[in-house]
Amino acid sequence: MEKIILSIPNDLLQDVNLVSERLKKNRSQLIRQAIAEFLNQIKQKEFEELMAEGYQESSSMNSDIIKDSLGLQAECAGKVWDGDE
Repeated sequence: MEKIILSIPNDLLQDVNLVSERLKKNRSQLIRQAIAEFLNQIKQKEFEELMAEGYQESSSMNSDIIKDSLGLQAECAGKVWDGDE
């Protein structure tokens, strides 16, 4: 584990001190946990954005497939109704 020097505003440090006392964790533990959770939130948001893009592309592809197959579906339905096979 590496040690870093971190500058934060006094009011934020006061909040960190209060919460670390309440949770019975030292400041380093609290800050590590906060950073890890923040990074996980960013990763989760990026993953959800990628999934949304994939669903949109998939939807567009499915729409194109349906449009392309409408003629074949109509032709097949016509043959069924006409009794041709």
